[in-house]
Parts: sequence; C-alpha cells; structure tokens
Amino acid sequence: MHGIVRIAEHLYFLNLKIFMKKLYIILTTCLLIISCTSKEIIVRKNRIHRFSDFEIITETYLDIWEMVLIPEGYFIMGSDYSFPDESPTHEVFLPAYYIDRYEVTCYQYQLFCNATGHPAPRDWPGGICPEYRLYEPVRWVSYEDARAYAQWLGKQIPSEQQWEKAARGVDLRTFPWGDDWNDQYCRSAEQRFDIPQLIGWYGSFGASPWGVYDMAGNVAEWTSSWYNSYPGSSAQSEYFGTIVKVIRGGSYMNTKDLASVTYRGIHYPSIPSPHLGFRCVYLPQDMDSLPIRIHLEPGGMIEW
Repeated sequence: MHGIVRIAEHLYFLNLKIFMKKLYIILTTCLLIISCTSKEIIVRKNRIHRFSDFEIITETYLDIWEMVLIPEGYFIMGSDYSFPDESPTHEVFLPAYYIDRYEVTCYQYQLFCNATGHPAPRDWPGGICPEYRLYEPVRWVSYEDARAYAQWLGKQIPSEQQWEKAARGVDLRTFPWGDDWNDQYCRSAEQRFDIPQLIGWYGSFGASPWGVYDMAGNVAEWTSSWYNSYPGSSAQSEYFGTIVKVIRGGSYMNTKDLASVTYRGIHYPSIPSPHLGFRCVYLPQDMDSLPIRIHLEPGGMIEW
C-alpha cells in the first residue's frame, strides 16, 4: 500500500510539473503577442536575447539609417567650469545639417567593407562581424576608415561644433539628457562593463534634445576637427595643431567626467581603438552627391 501511495504522489507531482510547464509556455506566448504592439518592447526583447532574426526586427522597428535634422542657428559651445581646453564658452553659428540618429553599426560597416573591399576592423574574425555584434557600434576604425565609410554614402564626419550642438542643443546642458548625471542613461565606466552596448539601448532617456542617441558613453566618436584652442582661450598643449583629432562623447571605458557634451578627447587619426567609433553628418546642399534619398524634414528617413 505504501508503494502505491508513493507512485500516486509521484504521478501527481509529475502531472503538476507538466501543467506548470505548459502554463509557462502559454503565458510567455501571450506576453510575446502583447509585446508586438510595442516596438520598444520587441526591440529590447530581441536585443536581450540576440535572436538570429534581430536584423529583421531592427529594420522594421529601429531604422539604423535614420538621420536627424539639426536646424541652422546659434548655440553656446564649451564650458567655463571644466577642463581648460573647453573654455571659454563662445557662440557658434551653424547652417542646418543632418546627423545620424545612431552610431554607425557593425552591420552597416560590414556592408561598406563588402561593397568596397575596404579592410574590416581587426576584431572581426576572418573579416566577418560575428552575428551577435551586428548592432553594436563599430570599433577599431581609424579616422581615415570612418571618413572612407562616410564618403561611400556621400556624407561627412561631423566637426566638433556639429557634434556638440547635436548632443547639447541650445540650453547649455552638461549631458545629452540634462545637467544631472544618471548612469542608467548610458554605458560608462560606472557600470563596469568591458564592452559597448547595442545602439539605442537606453532609448529616449539618454537622447539629446534633438533625439540623437548614445552621445554619452558607449563608444567615443571621431570628429573631423584638429585639436586646437578655442578663440580667446589661454589653454596650451603640445598637441595643438594638426597632430591629433578631437573625439567626443566618452566611452564605456570612461567615467562621467569624460561623458559630458563639452569634453574634448584626442586621438591620433591613423590609430584605431577598441573604444572609438563614429557617426556621420550630411549637409542638405550636397543632395546631388548622395547615393541615397532623404526626406528633407526633421527626423527625415534615409532610404536605399
């Protein structure tokens, strides 16, 4: 009798386990269906799990080719309360331009390498980007590599003036999202990760006033500007001149002090780095040179 009871108990718990497993599958399916109504949820889900069809989801819900219109006008550049080479603050006028909403991804750079035969970054095994990294910002690219990619699309690398206005807006903020630091809005050294995050991971929380993403942390970004002092500055450096390029935004390896919208990093243009990527700008008057079509309106979409 005792043996029969034990068998009955075993069957009971076995059936309960099967029932709970089926219930889990049903609930998971329901949640997936519900999440399909929210592009942010489904994109984040695929980012977390790095599904093999992430490319399809991304192309549908996260337009990696999208550019943002930065209108013409003045803004205040620099800071009087940080590193000496960031001062003095000064007014800068810029004509309208478009800037990539996201940092250039490995996927986009792979297309460029495939189309042109340009050498792939050194951290791609056999010259092919691993699938799970396709939507990380591309790294290990020199300034010349970045410029070659930009020219392939009829674009340019932003000047540091263009970069700072896109990151800062016109209200003298310290970080793209405002004046107060929040390490949940970007990938920086405070989080102690040794790799960058996928593009757009932090959503609009870490975006600039214009809606440009990942301009603090993740990877630092090339600018086309040589490192020189600002007008009226007393700062001095042996690197001033045409020696090093200015890089902006800080990276996953840098602390918050280097992630401000005014911080001016420097790097030799011929040397690639694991913490350095880029994004591109496009000037509307160059429409005839662009091999792809743009809708000339704020937040315009690029179409192949």
